[in-house]
Amino acid sequence: MNRSFAISENTYDAHLELYMNKVLHSKEMSDLRPAFEEILKKQKLKTENVHDTVGAVAMDTRGNIACATSTGGIPGKMLGRVGDSPLVGGGGYANKVGGSSSTGHGESLMKTLVTKEALQYLEEGLEVNIAAQKAVDKCLELTNGRGGVIMIDNKGNIGYAHTTSSMAWASITADSKRFGLRLGDAKDGDF
Repeated sequence: MNRSFAISENTYDAHLELYMNKVLHSKEMSDLRPAFEEILKKQKLKTENVHDTVGAVAMDTRGNIACATSTGGIPGKMLGRVGDSPLVGGGGYANKVGGSSSTGHGESLMKTLVTKEALQYLEEGLEVNIAAQKAVDKCLELTNGRGGVIMIDNKGNIGYAHTTSSMAWASITADSKRFGLRLGDAKDGDF
């Protein structure tokens, strides 16, 4: 959960009231802007530096691969918006070749199925870091949307890439613990 703002017990009721009274009864698209500005004001959200996606990819001792992606969404999103996280291929994807999870601009990640695309590059024989980078680069090229991907292949190789200025990540294997924030700054040690 994002800790940059406090959510009161009345937040849900305020959203519902605002939605029912202003959003559903809007006659013009221009009527929606004040409603969403009011949502942001009521929640005291800041639209910059709000990050709360948590993704994971894992491989068990039998070689089974899984992925998971969870998010609180983006500030000011339309009520009822479904982001990339629950969509197969957008927020996460796993098969016998590998697993991937993404974060970033959800609409762009959905349009390009960035996690499915990353695994397609693995299937074509690319290494995990290259596959991840190609997938996020293609997303940026096609949609101008920025994001990042973490990956594991079926040999246990771990990779990541992002077109954002930073993306926190960490990995644990039987032999190491690694973490980083920016491309190329991987560090070994405890988290």
